[in-house]
Amino acid sequence: MSDKSISQEILEKIQNKEIQPKPKWHFLLKDYVVWTFGFISLFIGSLSFSAILYMLVNNDWDVYDRISGSWLGFMLTTLPYFWLIFLLIFILAAYYNFRHTKGGYRFEIRNLVIGSIIFSMLFGAFLFKIGVGQAIDNMLANNQNFYKHFINRRAHVWTQTENGLLAGVLLEAQDEHTMIIRDMEGFLWQVDVSELKSPPITLVIGQPIRILGEDLGGGIFEAEAILPMRGMQFLQDRLGPHGMMMEKMPPLPFNFERNNFQMRNT
Repeated sequence: MSDKSISQEILEKIQNKEIQPKPKWHFLLKDYVVWTFGFISLFIGSLSFSAILYMLVNNDWDVYDRISGSWLGFMLTTLPYFWLIFLLIFILAAYYNFRHTKGGYRFEIRNLVIGSIIFSMLFGAFLFKIGVGQAIDNMLANNQNFYKHFINRRAHVWTQTENGLLAGVLLEAQDEHTMIIRDMEGFLWQVDVSELKSPPITLVIGQPIRILGEDLGGGIFEAEAILPMRGMQFLQDRLGPHGMMMEKMPPLPFNFERNNFQMRNT
């Protein structure tokens, strides 16, 4: 069959089926939509990386041996798995979208994936620097159960009083041996500091703290060490001086000088 016959046959099929060529703007619109979703995927990936950085920078590296018996166990316990999976999903989504743009097939898979990762890390580091990672963490902390079990495992770690780990906001000092804190779940604890072994530290009313010690039962916790809280700024926002639970904050009557640390009012 000659080329002319083939061309004539194709032309007749087009005419019979009334096939109309798609205008150029259809293809341009498709490319614009795909590029847009690609950049949205990269942006969400960057948000995920900023949250990962926030959690890693503020992790409990100083007491990892108390939380877990080994550094590896500590990492497995506190890694932000949710955000790592989220980051991977949107890097792959960005790759898929860019691959399906006009000329996207020319890029190697490796280059597209590496480029997406580098962009997400660099832009995510910038977002972390300006406080976006912290803002994301604060926002998601509103759903407490989901947050402490899936988003930020540190919140779960510091509610394990049976393992000697307690965190909350300092409310008041009752006497030279006792102070009151409110934990992450809103419960009040009477903390005995008479056996405190931690180095000198200034504690601020309304500021979140971490406490290592022993749960004596009945809402009483014996402290061995008191440390400032890293990250989880939502605790101070929710339970601190400007939070609903701290509107009538009692005055602080004295300094804990006998135990080598001081408390001061805000």
